[in-house]
Amino acid sequence: MLIYKVPLEFAIGGGEAHGEPRIRGMSVERPDQTQMTKTLYLLRHTKALDAGPADPSKDHARGLALRGRKDGKSLAMFFAAEDIHVDRIYCSTAKRTRQTFDLIRTGLEKPPVSFQESLYLAPCDELMAFVQTIPESIKSAMIIGHNPGLHDLALILIARSGKNQAKMLDK
Repeated sequence: MLIYKVPLEFAIGGGEAHGEPRIRGMSVERPDQTQMTKTLYLLRHTKALDAGPADPSKDHARGLALRGRKDGKSLAMFFAAEDIHVDRIYCSTAKRTRQTFDLIRTGLEKPPVSFQESLYLAPCDELMAFVQTIPESIKSAMIIGHNPGLHDLALILIARSGKNQAKMLDK
């Protein structure tokens, strides 16, 4: 199970004209050492039940497998042990992401959650646009969603963050 942690400054700009965040260019811009670091955690839901016969109408209602429930409990213990805190969780509305959220929340000191239909199976470009809407007051956020969108977003943000600026927490 992989959790991507990237500095949020590399996903959105701060202090841009008219207060509008923007996607940074491919050249890496280092954060000002005096500004507070923002953090974005990207978490794919834990192991879901098999999809069964190809019926896309039932995908949204697919829950977690037994292994996914166990992994979610382990993640909660990991977050607590690592003293990981988030100001806000943004979660897809799919059943498996909601169940993942329910399992990990206690390990994160029960931060507020916002369930977002737009995160359900969102591709990378839509996720990047969503990240740009995270309020300036949020210093640490987590998105619980789906691959391949989350994985692709992580790769882009890690590439932009520069060496030693991003971490992949392997749990």
